[in-house]
Amino acid sequence: MFRRAVTLCLLGAISLWGADDRYFTAFWNVENLFDTVDDPRTNDEEFTPTGKSEWSIDRLNTKYQHLAQVINAMNEGQGPDILGLAEVENRMVVETLVRDHLKRKYTIIHQESPDERGIDCAILFDASRFTLIRSEMIPIALPENGKTRDIVHGEFVTNRAEKNASQLLHVFVNHWPSRYGGMEKTDPLRKMTALVLREHVDLLLKIDANADILIMGDLNDYPDNASVLSVLAAKPTTDKLLPGELYNSTWPMFKDPAQGTYMYRGEWNVLDQVILSQGLLDNRNFSWVSESTGRFLEPFQLQSEGKYSGYPNRTYGGGRYLGGYSDHLPVYCRIKFSQ
Repeated sequence: MFRRAVTLCLLGAISLWGADDRYFTAFWNVENLFDTVDDPRTNDEEFTPTGKSEWSIDRLNTKYQHLAQVINAMNEGQGPDILGLAEVENRMVVETLVRDHLKRKYTIIHQESPDERGIDCAILFDASRFTLIRSEMIPIALPENGKTRDIVHGEFVTNRAEKNASQLLHVFVNHWPSRYGGMEKTDPLRKMTALVLREHVDLLLKIDANADILIMGDLNDYPDNASVLSVLAAKPTTDKLLPGELYNSTWPMFKDPAQGTYMYRGEWNVLDQVILSQGLLDNRNFSWVSESTGRFLEPFQLQSEGKYSGYPNRTYGGGRYLGGYSDHLPVYCRIKFSQ
């Protein structure tokens, strides 16, 4: 009986941690996680009790519960080890989500960004699995004093790699400028954002050509748009990558019409992407688990009836409160660490 109990404990540990230290990383644009208070510094009046969206405490609490339902279900019910978020208004809403609703107790990387609507990006990570070495917020200088979200960059080491503590995992979480206003007007803004990110990637690769770099986010462009494919140099295949080029692991999803993270006019699109450096493809230190990138989808995340059946079950649609989850689906990938 004792031997059987020990065996079951070991199997449980392997299932949780992975035989070669596997980690579940994810990103989600959570669609307007606002508090209910008007911030005079930003254009957030819509998300107040008296605003256009009639954003009440009850609606906010429902939002927390729905986000937690999805996040807690990830990673076979364990929750992600690292989670990037977009469209969070401030640190308080992230802290409330973590403290009151999530299974795992995450450490938060967040700072107010200059976005005019007041929405930011953040990184949550499990400090029992990773140690944060450094973090930074990367501002994007848009023309005519345009303001957008900072890119969040975290440098981590795994807590299971004492003999290799100098090996870093770099995580960049993005939310590039939207397409609101038309492609002709907004395309240069995303190219500028991609260029800033590319410059930071190049600095890391100059220090270490095999740097392990994981880029996640809502890029508001598709994998074959110039901002992603040419400026960022995120390619559709791992074959014949030139030095410095990246691999867009969401490309297979992009080529599958039944897959996607965002639906527009009845068609799936891939705006939310997972992009990898060549260092994550070399099976040394941190590495991507091959073919592990995907979208996280439970049936309740899609509308089940009506005109928009099959669309993401979002919080608002057409100006109406729907009480759903988000207009985007999360994306994820698995990485491993080998000493």
